[in-house]
Amino acid sequence: MFPCLFVAGADFSMHNYILRAYPGRLLSEDQQTFNARLSSVKQVIKSTFGLLVSR
Repeated sequence: MFPCLFVAGADFSMHNYILRAYPGRLLSEDQQTFNARLSSVKQVIKSTFGLLVSR
């Protein structure tokens, strides 16, 4: 079973249940990959809410 996690922006403080992008410009390749995938997830969430609101 997967844990319940929230995807949040930089405005939210870090907690064990919140996923945020790594800040800064000098990131490792793994951190850049994580940020890119998290950004994709955010876009899917925004699109999904947009579809739900338009109904």
